[in-house]
Amino acid sequence: MSDQPIFALVGDPEGPLAGSVAGSVRLLPFEGGLGGAAGLLVDAVTAELDPAVAAEVLASGAALCVARPSERHREMLRRLAGHGPTAPVPLVSYRVAPGGGFAGRLLADSVTSGAPDVGAELQRLAAGAGGGAWSVSGFVPPGQSSAGYASYITALSWAVPYPQGPGGADDVFMGTTTQQVTSDILTEFFVFWANGQSGPNPPPASGPAPYFLVIVRESGPLAIGAGGPPFSTSTSRGYFQLNFVDGPVTFAPPAGGAASGGVAYSPTTQSLGQLALGIDIPLALWGTVQVPPPGGVGSAVATLSYQPPPADFSGWGVLDQSSPAGLQWNFHQAQGWDPTQVAPGDPSLLASLFDANGAVIAIPSLSLSPVGFQTLSAWQFSVPAPGPVDPGAAPPASYVPTYATTYAQQVALAHGPGGCKGAFGQPLRHVFTQGHTQPVSWTPDLGAIVALNNYPQPSDA
Repeated sequence: MSDQPIFALVGDPEGPLAGSVAGSVRLLPFEGGLGGAAGLLVDAVTAELDPAVAAEVLASGAALCVARPSERHREMLRRLAGHGPTAPVPLVSYRVAPGGGFAGRLLADSVTSGAPDVGAELQRLAAGAGGGAWSVSGFVPPGQSSAGYASYITALSWAVPYPQGPGGADDVFMGTTTQQVTSDILTEFFVFWANGQSGPNPPPASGPAPYFLVIVRESGPLAIGAGGPPFSTSTSRGYFQLNFVDGPVTFAPPAGGAASGGVAYSPTTQSLGQLALGIDIPLALWGTVQVPPPGGVGSAVATLSYQPPPADFSGWGVLDQSSPAGLQWNFHQAQGWDPTQVAPGDPSLLASLFDANGAVIAIPSLSLSPVGFQTLSAWQFSVPAPGPVDPGAAPPASYVPTYATTYAQQVALAHGPGGCKGAFGQPLRHVFTQGHTQPVSWTPDLGAIVALNNYPQPSDA
């Protein structure tokens, strides 16, 4: 217990948040001061935070941590620190940045079925972790750069009807139960203003006009149903996950803006086993760099890199279906029944999905549980000025492109004669599929986002 870092708590000491971090940190009631604690932890679900207290904690240099901030809390944090999340994330934290202002960290909802580890994040903060507004270390903005972060959550919710025929419900085990599927898909925008030159230094400048570089990350998990996994025996399986399509993804400039361009994306087509993705993007910045004389002002190229460990994707694969119309990924079951090879309704499906005795073949365990997926895409928006542009140009105050995609989830149920109620006349082998399609679009203001973390530009003085 004595080795655990101490945080002062505003909120319910017996609540779920306090219970979830009990093995990682020691919580003491906040009584007007930190008393040597590493920071202040606010349970925004059960308590309010006095803006004066928040300002005092930030001024002291300690960490200010807010769990599941409401819109009211997020607005207060934006006023105090200059930037903040746009969704009730598991944890957002702030502390004084070395270069002035306040650096933030975001703990996003997990891309696996497990809950995010708030206790481990508090331990990292107590040990001095911080700097940068993101939980993705490879996307932390380089010093003296203008960068920002915004996130959005899409609730993908739909009801899967039970299989039925002319005689009523047809599946013995599902009966007349409706399967509710609800997923929260997180879309994150990591926005950078590139105002350096990609060629020799000192001038003449070379390379494109100053531009916004936006890295977009979408992540699940994609749920299959509430109240436990779907029914699965050799007589009946489902409804189970069959595939999920994200796309076509487009990111269009505002009216009158220069055409946007996709710089890179991940993942590409992969067979079953593991889901590996990664991205490396150069970023030309204008700042204080080691050029003659040392410490002068000039251009430097940073690299934004993200290579997470491969995720377990046993029995599943991903098909890259990108085209000139946009990026598109098809995450799909690959073992047993691969819908990218055998479409629903194909005459060969019954022969491949059932054995000689009419039993349903085994399906991957991942198909019966939440599917953790991620996509990455990088986009460039050039912002030409009316006249010559010098390196170091400030970003426009407002620049609003439109990010759009469509989510399509498909689920399936298969039963043999032993799982069939005979609603179509007699017990037979059947395969039922259901799908849900939901278009989404976001309009992040890139100019306003980078202004939230707009580091002072250096000068030659």
